[in-house]
Amino acid sequence: MLFPDYFADRAKQCLGLAKRMRNPKLVETFAERARVLTQTAIEAERSLGRALTERFRIERALRESEQQLRWLASIVESSHDAIISVDSRGIITTWNNGAELLYGFASDEVIGRPIKILVPPDRPHEDRRFLERLKRGERIEDHETVRQRKDGSRVDVSLMISPVKDAEGNIVGASAIVRDITGRKRAEAREKMLMAELDHRVKNVLARVAMVIMSSRHGSRSIDEFARSLTGRVNAIAAAHALLSQREWDTVGLGAIVRNQLAPYETGANITINGTDVMLSPVATRVMAMVLHELVTNAAKYGALSGPTGRISVNWERKPNGHAAANLVFVWREHGSPPTVAEVQSGYGTRLIRELVPHELGGTADLQLAAEGVSCKIEFALEV
Repeated sequence: MLFPDYFADRAKQCLGLAKRMRNPKLVETFAERARVLTQTAIEAERSLGRALTERFRIERALRESEQQLRWLASIVESSHDAIISVDSRGIITTWNNGAELLYGFASDEVIGRPIKILVPPDRPHEDRRFLERLKRGERIEDHETVRQRKDGSRVDVSLMISPVKDAEGNIVGASAIVRDITGRKRAEAREKMLMAELDHRVKNVLARVAMVIMSSRHGSRSIDEFARSLTGRVNAIAAAHALLSQREWDTVGLGAIVRNQLAPYETGANITINGTDVMLSPVATRVMAMVLHELVTNAAKYGALSGPTGRISVNWERKPNGHAAANLVFVWREHGSPPTVAEVQSGYGTRLIRELVPHELGGTADLQLAAEGVSCKIEFALEV
């Protein structure tokens, strides 16, 4: 406020002189000067106020701009994505913590070096094409590619690159956001593998169902018998697949398969189950489910499960086979069956039991239709 005060003081002096003058013309002259100086002081004060207001506005804008820059810098440094900038020659100028985590280079190791150090040797022209597009003002979005880390390993990434312009609108460099998409790529590969596996399994199931349909048709004496046998066999396959699905198609315990097939007929004393903890592969699970279904169905129709006095014992154990793996020895025995069971004509079910194990598992199946009841001994090498 010193500058307006100067004019105000001079105006007071002129007014004082005007009061002391006796010459009217001099009085008028000093009075006019006092008015001019007073007006000048007022204008000076207004101008100074405007200047101070503008200065305050500029200073506040600068503070806000600095705060925004600090926020942006904090966001860049705390980002999990790699954020990198290069000049018009492709030389790295900035490098955040995300870039250090992704590539393994510290900032002082890469700033000043060409961006092509991150490009695998088999992609020598990729960064050059990017720079050419950026010079034309183009923006590169969601470009999936491969980059190379400090240790030479590769990483799947998604790039978003934008041109950087100066105040005159000239392109002086580029900024890139690089996102690690390794997890997504692995998930996509796993999904593709699972879809291929599902396609393979569905085709196998359909082929098996087609075989069951044809065999059940030839072994049935009526439409009703065909429908019942087909439904039971398809349900046995479905039950095996349900158990495998619960175990994510890994392995299934033999005990679960046995109990699953015998559960509808168990009364508490008519069935005895004993066995060690044996896990079966998906193929062995399906085979044993189908074999057990045929044994259970035959027992319910003609054997131990067809009358109130019949009993069934199921036992299994591991037996060393001289190699790293072991054999499964599975024994099914029926007691108290009707005497007519030995006279039952062999059909599709008995053929399936005798043929499926050797064909699918490379093992043996000894099925005996004796007067005292059916017995079946199955042996094959365990894969797990």
